Amino acid sequence: MKLIECVPNFSEGKDRATIQSIVDEIASVNGTTILDVDMGEGANRTVMTFVAHPESVVEAGFRSISSASRLIDMRIHKGNHPRMGATDVFPLIPVCESTLEECDFFSRQLGERVGTELMIPVYLYEAATKIPHRKKLSAIRYGGYESFTEKMKDPYWRPDFGPGSPHIKAGVTAIGTRALLIAFNINLGTDDIKLAKQIAAELRESGKVLQCNGKKRRLPGLLKDCQAIGWYMPEYGFVQVSTNLTDYQVTPPHMAYETCKLLAVKYGTTVIGSELIGMIPKQAILMAGRYYAEQNSSHVCTEDDLITLAIEAMGLNSIHPFESKKKILEYRIQELMNISINL
Repeated sequence: MKLIECVPNFSEGKDRATIQSIVDEIASVNGTTILDVDMGEGANRTVMTFVAHPESVVEAGFRSISSASRLIDMRIHKGNHPRMGATDVFPLIPVCESTLEECDFFSRQLGERVGTELMIPVYLYEAATKIPHRKKLSAIRYGGYESFTEKMKDPYWRPDFGPGSPHIKAGVTAIGTRALLIAFNINLGTDDIKLAKQIAAELRESGKVLQCNGKKRRLPGLLKDCQAIGWYMPEYGFVQVSTNLTDYQVTPPHMAYETCKLLAVKYGTTVIGSELIGMIPKQAILMAGRYYAEQNSSHVCTEDDLITLAIEAMGLNSIHPFESKKKILEYRIQELMNISINL
């Protein structure tokens, strides 16, 4: 059985009725299954995870983007997370015997339909594009929703599909193909946003820009394949270092967590837990369990014990209960599709 995972990010994290309407649109397409809906109030953003048979992906994606364009108005949107559209980003991820090439094909089909029928400009990104400066989502999204009226006047930023100016209400959308990504927020025991931003700059691969003898120089960060920003979460009362781990084989969550702990000490604060946004591959959390078992000279050996150890060591229960059967991707797919998979 072939399945494609989709993880669209919608610029609404407060209105449950709006998100439920989008969920209903996806669920109305045969061959789709919603795995996870993660609403973030401070970020004002929802990360949704669903899987679909290849023949259902484009229709489910189109219906969700269409619904978001009707229900979300970017002219009044405010939130901590960088954003450029009502459906900010729509990645397709190969799982269960599907391939990057198949996902690329459907990314283009979806992008063309969204651009033509909804008149929303679409940028292809990561594996779906052959344009080097559009590989990284952060480069496309730079400047945010408010910047695109001017940004799109430059041929360098002409969209792949759709009109040459942003949709006044829905903004622009990025659609692409990528590998599994882990969205992982690390909690700091402070409300100092400046400190969170400093730690994020030292953590992320792109690092920070320094002024040296009147010239700008970029100082790389500590972790490869790690994107990070710092923000204050008013509903929690503390700041977070919000990370996207784009290759967890290179930088797994426990490495980001432990590195952040060292930087927190450097800046006179502490790490007080973490938060997973969306879902996590089983291998990534088992890697964390094995790391902490080795650090503690623990003789933990079962899969469940390793997962429990990882949850405790990284404080994944610190904000919301971490239910492994719901948050680990393979477990959720197996439960809902009654199949055995190995991602």
